[in-house]
Amino acid sequence: MEAYFKLIRSELLKNLKESNLRIRVAMAWFTNLELFQELINCLDRGVVVELLIINDFINNGDWGLNFQEFIDRKGKLYYGEAENPMHNKFCIIDEELLITGSYNWTYYAENRNCENIIVITDHKIVSKYIEEFERLIQDKSKVEIHINLLESEIIDLELSAAKNYLAYDFFEQYNDFSSLEKLEQAINFMPSKDQFKATKDVYLLNNSTDEQNKTPILKVKPRVRTLTSSLGIKATLDNVQDQFAVVLEKGNVIPITKSRLFTTAFDNQTTIAVEIYSGVNNSVSSNLKIGKILVKDLPSRPKKESTITVTFTLTENFDLSILVRNNSNGSEMEAFYNDITF
Repeated sequence: MEAYFKLIRSELLKNLKESNLRIRVAMAWFTNLELFQELINCLDRGVVVELLIINDFINNGDWGLNFQEFIDRKGKLYYGEAENPMHNKFCIIDEELLITGSYNWTYYAENRNCENIIVITDHKIVSKYIEEFERLIQDKSKVEIHINLLESEIIDLELSAAKNYLAYDFFEQYNDFSSLEKLEQAINFMPSKDQFKATKDVYLLNNSTDEQNKTPILKVKPRVRTLTSSLGIKATLDNVQDQFAVVLEKGNVIPITKSRLFTTAFDNQTTIAVEIYSGVNNSVSSNLKIGKILVKDLPSRPKKESTITVTFTLTENFDLSILVRNNSNGSEMEAFYNDITF
């Protein structure tokens, strides 16, 4: 058993990255993009992910996380009622590790509050939490289509409290990403907060230019960089050949590392040509080819029984590395591509 009072998000990310089979999350409030993206990564690796959140204005406003993407990636989403809130904050990984404590998966919790988590591997305690998670979702239907809540659907008292929480959550997202959009959302929800307005004034000053020398007046943190095109490999999808299997998706924040599992496409296949592409089209013929890695020595088995794991890592300088692991014998091959352009 270990207790953590600082760098909680980093500890959560580390344990999520090490998951292999199944993740159950019961989280009152969830706004943190980095933790959300890691759950998406887990789904892409074939890990079963179940998520229970409160169906309220904090989680399900139109500025929130893209829970429809989570659903589309085969994640299992359940709503707890706002009227009788599920106030838990725990995560169970591979039925053998429990993370629980006071910490919501929000920027507010990460950057403003004094929080804690405890990491537990005691089988009896983990089993109790698994039972509780199953009890919490037993009368709930899996969400198939995520629909954002409107302000008109929330009673005034609850709306006021939610806006107060979200204002500070947006402000902490601004501190993480230097996003003017998030800062303006904070001001919109709490227009009387002078700290937010003063911060916006400083931001605008920092990003203004001197008309004489056209140089910035003050240095500012770099803005968030995102992918303008998807990255992936050629694959057979739903029995259709030469399809674009996305690993890094357009819009992902960089730097980023993501993995995806692939199987052989036909019986007794012993080699796989991993052809790397960038683009936005379903067919690789309309995308840009970057390179190729040839994987050999796969065991001769029926199709889909031999697997490889392909990991893409893209740095903030757009340097791309591709690591391909032969899951049958553990061998790995890696290729590097500098200053990828789209």
